[in-house]
Amino acid sequence: MANDVVIHVSVTDDASPALRKVGQETDKVGTSASGAGSSMLSMGVAFAAVTTAATVAAGVIYSFYATNRDLELQLRKSTTVFGEQLPVVKAWADSNAAAMGLSSNQATNLAASMADLLIPMGMTRDAATEMATKTIGLSGALAEWSGGQRTAAEVASILQKAFLGETDGLKELGIAIS
Repeated sequence: MANDVVIHVSVTDDASPALRKVGQETDKVGTSASGAGSSMLSMGVAFAAVTTAATVAAGVIYSFYATNRDLELQLRKSTTVFGEQLPVVKAWADSNAAAMGLSSNQATNLAASMADLLIPMGMTRDAATEMATKTIGLSGALAEWSGGQRTAAEVASILQKAFLGETDGLKELGIAIS
């Protein structure tokens, strides 16, 4: 090792017994120091392992926190957008999400994004709920029609853009508007 300390004391046969004892004690110190270095190396490896484990655990905990935060945000958005219509949307999502390859929460969130676009355009919550669920249901069918090249969420995004006048994405789905 580059950090080794070597102490070497040579004592000849004609040296005094006291000097001989110093030589023996110096050898013991050298041996102990070598053992301590090995112990320090082991402790360093153990510390690195503990630090790595703590870092991984912190990452997992943060991931759970971020996921929980996102779910809470999506729930608040859905509740705000749909208001009293939220149970209607949840019932729709529970019965249709699996057919679209989505979870119930994902379908609800896609519908909330669509309704969040429609309500500022002047639609009532009832009308926006109906149009959002039908449009997101259509996105599932169009995703299937794309031969698996687009997910229902991607198609929903394309349809939302079409509501805003961006029709280029519709061409990718085989829909041409002139």
